[in-house]
Amino acid sequence: MTLQHHYQRHSHQSGLTLIELMISVTLGLMLISAVMGILLSSNQNFAQDDQLARMQENGRFIMHRLDEEATMAGYWGGATYVGAVDKTGVVFPTKCGVSLDPAIPATSIIVDTNPATFGGCILNHKAGTPIYVVKRARGTPETTQVAGEPYIIGNNYDARLRYYNSGDAITAPAAGEEARKYQVNMYYIRDRNAENKLIPTLYIRRLEIVGGAPELVEYEAAEGIENIEIDFGIDINKDGVADYFNSRPAAAELQTAVGARIYILARATQEDINHKDEKIYTLGNTQVNGNADKFRRRLFTKSVVMRNTAYMLQLN
Repeated sequence: MTLQHHYQRHSHQSGLTLIELMISVTLGLMLISAVMGILLSSNQNFAQDDQLARMQENGRFIMHRLDEEATMAGYWGGATYVGAVDKTGVVFPTKCGVSLDPAIPATSIIVDTNPATFGGCILNHKAGTPIYVVKRARGTPETTQVAGEPYIIGNNYDARLRYYNSGDAITAPAAGEEARKYQVNMYYIRDRNAENKLIPTLYIRRLEIVGGAPELVEYEAAEGIENIEIDFGIDINKDGVADYFNSRPAAAELQTAVGARIYILARATQEDINHKDEKIYTLGNTQVNGNADKFRRRLFTKSVVMRNTAYMLQLN
């Protein structure tokens, strides 16, 4: 018997052909590209939203501060005007070129654009932007007083300015009187250096007692504030209505101010390579050009009534 052996060859295919491999790689690259596009778009949207949110927050915060200052300008507690505030025995020095005495000059607001006016206190001032000084009593009366701090004490008829001394009854409110903190606030914009980049930042110097003496102490208020402008409504015929608006009024004009238009231009602190700012922003009589740079900006505006100065104008 002859044994016959039959061998069957089987052909097995393993792996991918070159064409299949190329198709797989192409599809993979397309998928990765789509995912990267989504991630980049998401990051860009997040960066844009973050910039807008920061500008919105800082703009609203500063608008609230300036709104309050303009509305409360000329407020001296119970006194109808600053000349009626008794300051017997009280001496205020001049700091940063500003007399801390409320009666010098005879207005509650100072407007200037020259940093040299303020005794070298304002470094890296952003050229052309205004500097504001506001003197007034705080709107809310104090429940407790701090030794050595200045207060305007009075009722609906008269008022006096004193440094609080627990051993001197005249420096504290009597029955029917209230004590309100005396404030001096200076607002200005200067360029702050952050990682070799200049960021326009709004600063505030406010009256504080340091080592027993009055000083104007500097605080950073909000970064990215590129410009602030206030147009003051001047009432020349004392009818309570503004006859014209002036962003650089003289002291005599400020005593007849009955309203204000506030403009705040906020700028992002970081550039956006996908953005080009070609807008021109109008802040009253001042225009700011975006210069086709990569920064986003937002303009805030508000009109307020200066009730205290308007009221004093009617009385006088």
